[in-house]
Amino acid sequence: MNGSVLRRSPVARLVETAARAGGEIVSYRVEGDLHRLTRAELAARARRLAGALAGAGLVAGDHIATLAWTGHRHLEIAFAAGGSGVIAQALDPGLHPDAIVRAALGSGARMVFFDLTFMPLIEEIAPRLPAATSFVALTDRAGMPIPPAEARLVCYEDLLAGAPDTFDWPMLDDGTPGALSAEGRDGRLSPPPDIGTTDDDATERQLELDGAEIVLSAMPMARAGGWGVLVAAWQAGATLVFAGPWLDGGSLRALAESEGATVVAAPPRLWRGLRARIERDGAVLPRLRRAILGTAEIIAIHPERDPRAA
Repeated sequence: MNGSVLRRSPVARLVETAARAGGEIVSYRVEGDLHRLTRAELAARARRLAGALAGAGLVAGDHIATLAWTGHRHLEIAFAAGGSGVIAQALDPGLHPDAIVRAALGSGARMVFFDLTFMPLIEEIAPRLPAATSFVALTDRAGMPIPPAEARLVCYEDLLAGAPDTFDWPMLDDGTPGALSAEGRDGRLSPPPDIGTTDDDATERQLELDGAEIVLSAMPMARAGGWGVLVAAWQAGATLVFAGPWLDGGSLRALAESEGATVVAAPPRLWRGLRARIERDGAVLPRLRRAILGTAEIIAIHPERDPRAA
């Protein structure tokens, strides 16, 4: 180990310490439902998934990949992988299939987790990914395709149901990466980003989040900024709200209004769509105070001012 210190992953520590906070996790899912769970429930599901990954023979340094919207299941995957030292590679579904295949082949992804939206894409690329032992559909048994178009297809909720309730997070080398994102339109992989620790709250301070916030995130996890917002919000104890695949301005406005969002995190294009819909509807979101367009650009929205002016 060349003198390296072994300790539990920063992600594992983050999951266990922040799971005791009060904010809930709200997700619009591909199935069409608005799903709610507590932080403790999400942490328990992440532990189950970590156990399932270990049961499938994955060890620290192995890769998995995701093609999924930002939601509670995607967050569970990131936590389970990061806490285990498994590298979760968030692929950008907007890339050309050839670029996605190159990224997955380059990492040697052993498992691919995907939302049902991307089933046609999975059917196209699966034959070109021989190293993948399974393709895990992020749904329950009722949502599974019948008949399955891919022999290696696995149901996510079945995977969790078959895993133990407890998981002993492994001791890892300090240098073990815990995430890997595919950024850029060419599909080239970024280096593993800093995923945050329980003792370093620089991102949280930069974004000025606290436990009273309700953060509506439309940031894709295939971008480092999206992961940074989630870590900061989780660490702060804030409520997290995910729009899933419903990213048009009208859907974002309705969700921000119904959940009382105080912060919206979105790429500039989606933020412009939300602002345009607010203007068209003549709506005011009285609790919304900030928009995060990436950690480098934060827009303050004054309650006494129309958010359309931001």
